[in-house]
Amino acid sequence: MDLTTYSGLRAAIADYLGRSDLENQIPAFISLAEARLNRELRIRAMEKVSNAVTSAGEGTVAKPSDFLEARTLVLETSPQRVLELRTPQQLEESRAASPGGGVPAYYAIIGDQIHLAPIPQAVTGLKLTYYGRLTPLSDNGATNEILPNNPDVYLYGALVEAEPYLMNDERLPMWGSMFDRAVQAIKGADDREAWNAGQLSTKVDIRVA
Repeated sequence: MDLTTYSGLRAAIADYLGRSDLENQIPAFISLAEARLNRELRIRAMEKVSNAVTSAGEGTVAKPSDFLEARTLVLETSPQRVLELRTPQQLEESRAASPGGGVPAYYAIIGDQIHLAPIPQAVTGLKLTYYGRLTPLSDNGATNEILPNNPDVYLYGALVEAEPYLMNDERLPMWGSMFDRAVQAIKGADDREAWNAGQLSTKVDIRVA
């Protein structure tokens, strides 16, 4: 059984559940497991880069639609400037200190916007490195960033999400434990790969609720 594709994953979940009446619910189990992975995983396979351009006198740019957390925001001046994260209150204080605007040095993430301070007075490129949501699995999207190498985390995650239908199934604690172990194993492998690749500095992740 091929667990590295959406159809194979669905077949495996149905086989594990042993319930012919849940075929229509299995896509929802997978989607719920995916939502949980988006909350719990922050690995390099989820890193993306998005480019934007500031507008003179405009202090915001839109976040990418799949944004989860920021890694770095770089102002593409010469030399480049790495912007520092601020709370919304701190950002407003920075703007108040430079009422005429200037070259951005700070940013805050508010809703669907990235707010800059000082407010830029020139058109300048921005490069955002961030964690993005996993590409959703579906009939039209057979695989994504992590399924081929980590099918177990999807399998056990979906089985756990079947709990409302399975009620007191004695297998649920085991599946939950296997899911947690798979998540930790993925994080551990990602950390080891990052270390071996020479990434010695501490990662600073910025979570947005």
